Amino acid sequence: MAMNFTFVGKLKAVKDNEKFKGYEVRTFESGWVQTNLKFNAMNGNNRHMFQIKAGYWGDKNGNVNESKTVIYAPVTNEETHKTTRTKIAYVDREDESVLKSVSKGGKYVLDLRTDENPAGYKEYIFEKDFIDDVKKHILENTRVSDVRFRVLGEVEITYSESKGNFYKTFVPKKIYLAKDTEEDKMQINAKLIYGRTSLEDVAGTDNFVLNAYSRYYDNSYRGDNCKGYCFCPVEVNIVPKNEKQKDLFVKRFREFETDSSEYREIGMVIDVIDGQEIVRVTEDMLGEEAKENIEYGFSTLEEELKKAGGTTYGPRITEYRFNNWGSPSEDTVYQDEDLLPPHHDDEEKSDDIFEDDEI
Repeated sequence: MAMNFTFVGKLKAVKDNEKFKGYEVRTFESGWVQTNLKFNAMNGNNRHMFQIKAGYWGDKNGNVNESKTVIYAPVTNEETHKTTRTKIAYVDREDESVLKSVSKGGKYVLDLRTDENPAGYKEYIFEKDFIDDVKKHILENTRVSDVRFRVLGEVEITYSESKGNFYKTFVPKKIYLAKDTEEDKMQINAKLIYGRTSLEDVAGTDNFVLNAYSRYYDNSYRGDNCKGYCFCPVEVNIVPKNEKQKDLFVKRFREFETDSSEYREIGMVIDVIDGQEIVRVTEDMLGEEAKENIEYGFSTLEEELKKAGGTTYGPRITEYRFNNWGSPSEDTVYQDEDLLPPHHDDEEKSDDIFEDDEI
């Protein structure tokens, strides 16, 4: 259900300024503490923002209140194989038997094992511990400034009713050292919901835009009719490589069977583009002198394109772009009204948690 991502590239601390801090600890009169770590993830010419949050009971300096803080984690019963949300005491969070009982999806992982450091593997069930080690061993460690990592995580989606906006956050769950053979990338694996009119043509091109939806869970709506299950619009740009691919996109997204449901669901691998792409230099990009050289016979177009470097940086792009297919398409029971933005049945429940400086 959730959108998961895979990243390969470098991880860097953000540069702090008056309005933006990479690491923040907020304390409240109640004794509640919120710790927030943001850092850059760079693959090629793309730059993404990762974020890890932790909430716990503590003092005014952000130190954990060990007796009051408890951890909730999905624990699997060895006999019944059922997984339930279980309360774990703070002091037991690193106990081997406790860690073993927690399901893989409920644990954070930092794996920095090398031949020189064979013990560099650790699992976590408390986000604050994970934040501290990522900050110490990666973001503040100059020895890994040029090291590439492979990061697995989730795309966390939230919605602000007052602003009418969806917010997507990349939350890393597991961090490993990347292999030399792995190419830089930032990809989302998702199951997207689409209707009969979701695929739009891009004027003047052979490209498409798919206006789809992703189903996600938001705990703040668990008491409403939707039981916490919400839908977020997802726009995917599609660039067919040839006429056959173009025909296939049309077939899969437009040609519904007569007895098919109004909306179908399909798995998809999506490239996350957030930066300047390298594009091939064309004649219209050449400067005035280069064009004059060609016009008066001092050089050819091919020679001037070569002198220009052959490639250059294009405009900054922020988009989701189709990469490949995932699971096969299937019918759903969703109707138009199911895909509307979430709302509280009782308007008094609505509580906008977003502040302008956090967007």
